[in-house]
Amino acid sequence: MRPAFSVVIAGLFVVFVGCGESPENGNDTGDVSEDTFDDTDTKEPSEDVKDTDTDDNGDVSQETEVTDDDPGQDDSEPPEECVDPDGDGYGEGCAAGPDCAPDDPLKFQLVNLYVDADFDGHGVGEPIESCIGAEILPGWATNGDDCDDRDPTVYPGAPELADDGVANGCTGEDLKAATANGIFVSPDGTEDGAGTREDPVNSIKTAIQKAGAQQIKDIFVAIGDYDESLVVLNDVAIHASYNPATWEFDSQAGGTSLYSTGPVAIRAMESSLVLNRIKVIGYRSDAGSSQHTTVNGIIIEDGEATVVDTTVRGCEITTTVPDDREVSCKGLWAINSDVVLIFARIEGGELSIQEDSLTGPVERNCSSTAVISENSTLLLFDTNLGIDPNITIDNSAGTIKAKLAGQYLDVTGGTVAFIRGQMVSHMWIHANGIDAQDDELQVDLQAEGTGISISGLGRVYLINSNIASIIANALSQVLVTSLNPVNATISNSAKSTAATVSSGTLVSLNSAAHVDFNEAGVQLDGLPEESNVSQQNLTQLQVLEVGQEGTAQIANTVFLMDGSDADEGNNFISLLPGASLYMTHNVFWVYEGDFCKINDGTSCVVQKTDDDFSKCTKDAGCLLIENMIEADPKYGEVPHEVEPGSPLIDNGIDPSELGFSLTTDLNNDDRPKGAGYDIGPVEFE
Repeated sequence: MRPAFSVVIAGLFVVFVGCGESPENGNDTGDVSEDTFDDTDTKEPSEDVKDTDTDDNGDVSQETEVTDDDPGQDDSEPPEECVDPDGDGYGEGCAAGPDCAPDDPLKFQLVNLYVDADFDGHGVGEPIESCIGAEILPGWATNGDDCDDRDPTVYPGAPELADDGVANGCTGEDLKAATANGIFVSPDGTEDGAGTREDPVNSIKTAIQKAGAQQIKDIFVAIGDYDESLVVLNDVAIHASYNPATWEFDSQAGGTSLYSTGPVAIRAMESSLVLNRIKVIGYRSDAGSSQHTTVNGIIIEDGEATVVDTTVRGCEITTTVPDDREVSCKGLWAINSDVVLIFARIEGGELSIQEDSLTGPVERNCSSTAVISENSTLLLFDTNLGIDPNITIDNSAGTIKAKLAGQYLDVTGGTVAFIRGQMVSHMWIHANGIDAQDDELQVDLQAEGTGISISGLGRVYLINSNIASIIANALSQVLVTSLNPVNATISNSAKSTAATVSSGTLVSLNSAAHVDFNEAGVQLDGLPEESNVSQQNLTQLQVLEVGQEGTAQIANTVFLMDGSDADEGNNFISLLPGASLYMTHNVFWVYEGDFCKINDGTSCVVQKTDDDFSKCTKDAGCLLIENMIEADPKYGEVPHEVEPGSPLIDNGIDPSELGFSLTTDLNNDDRPKGAGYDIGPVEFE
């Protein structure tokens, strides 16, 4: 699968340059002269070679004459001096080679690149001579052999996707189930079937075993539901949603669904997996206590996977659960693997903990994550991420605690490119009819949503995409039946952050990031007089938080915030000591609420009403902030429609000035259309 993908986006550490002097916070950008996104993993300068061998055979008298015929004389030319003014190891006379940009430490090698509009690692057109750093940024390729640069499933060597109407590998014909050699599966088949079209097996698990034994890769699955869990140890391609009478693809008949019978629906290890047009559910349970409380849709370990036109859901669970057991659902988990997701939807799952008539102490915890990437390389193209967890505790008494955590994308190490995608979800905790126990009452509800989390020096590229924060609600309703005064402590918190970079790099190019209002509150009924009540309701919103080992580069991006009920401490951007921030040609807008534009970790350095971003200094982590626009983007529908006069139109920077090639938008329409590039994921007319 896609051999050039790791070359295109892996190992990048990109920054804006053109900041002038090197910052004093340890994030040295060098002394450069132009704005660009490029590689900062610059090589150390090669040292001049010096001959330290004296071959000393004793003292030589001053009268001894050394001639050209003296066998002890070294006649070789002295090494040429390495001239490397920018210190990147390249230059005239340097062992690494000449420098195509002798005054820019982030550029040194001259290569021919091709425009790669669909980000599949294969380009088209004439080569463009480019001076770059150590790596190649998304949107470029080192070859021009793509036969369809508008379709990321089509390129030389691509895995064949059956019955999609094209030869994905650029040669031959479309693979068709009606004529192909493969193993066939149908709910009407038998366990000991031959696996042919006429005599299919009745489980995908059996088909995988037969495919391995017969050294066949393609498996064709008929429409229907399959209750089983799969372990994949050999290379297979599962093509689904077929009419078993004709073995033709049928898009109107409900599709093929795999429902896990264990904690993982599909686990692929040291193999190559292709999933084409199938729905995968990690585990489902609709009443009582769930047999499994930690479940996954797909786990890919030490292998590779291509997932196309597929829905993956970590779980569909409605359950009760004992204390001290967390219910956790994950959609897709990649470990040391290369994974490509195209036209897919990945969800943490529909997770609901529902409790009734409990006596405290009661503690419930659950989490939902759409995608986890550990030291892996992922391309998510035209893919949507979502979660849907909730906790409800009704008619209970005493100490009630509940914690809910949700994430779209959790990246530790490796590189993830999120192209033309969307992230939209919500989650909530409700505690209803909570009574005192022995005149004591404690309610502690915490809901926290994080869109993207980056750690372990991971890298995420957000291009032509739309991220909405996870809307979080934490609400409690107290109904005291005792006539005695009670001691009550009530805390409800709802927090949302669109992206957190604790260690690593986030690049946002032509995207939109917005956080919508959270809700945290309490309703008190039947409270006796002289009761002692302490309550705290906290709602907190944040678009971006950058940690001390984090870097964020933001260009042509829309920042939106709506939090009319939000409390103090809400920030567009929060920078911890040691963080690095580069921003150019972005739009800020707050619909309602009082927010800080940039917080340096201790105080608000750029207030909501302040247009002077220079107040955030390099010492605070603001290494480059320029061409910022504070204005209503005049959205009709975020992010697809704007009204005339929107500041998004034609006010963006040309991505090529930052080192990127970006020729299409979120809707796969051409960029640019007007006098310049638009800001945000959509290019408007």
